[in-house]
Amino acid sequence: MDEKERERRKEMSKYIGPRELFKLGGLIMGWIFLGVIISLFLTLVLHVKEEIGTAVFSVFILTLFAFPFVGYYWKPANFLMNKVIGNKNLNIPILPPPTGRFSFKKYPWFYYLPSLWGWLMLIALVYVVIRYLVK
Repeated sequence: MDEKERERRKEMSKYIGPRELFKLGGLIMGWIFLGVIISLFLTLVLHVKEEIGTAVFSVFILTLFAFPFVGYYWKPANFLMNKVIGNKNLNIPILPPPTGRFSFKKYPWFYYLPSLWGWLMLIALVYVVIRYLVK
């Protein structure tokens, strides 16, 4: 973790108090309640399969856990998070995505032979397992 990111985390934790945590907790409870209501509406009123209602509720749960991570780098989500919490001191700019790129060194063709051998062994193992399961 570089110095900018460490400073930003310290700054955010400095301005989040009990009032902001209660607002965030209320939003979380409301979001889960909305997911339950929509799931029940689909299942009981519109008579869709129960699996569809469960999938819709799962989307609500996944977005609940993904929102803080997305809000860390994405400007609209960060803006929404600052509006929900309501603390004016939290208008800290978002971090840009990492700029480091991987550079792959070009190797001679014979460097790839061990990995090719590994893939051939894996294919042979899958073939043997399928033949054993088919019997």
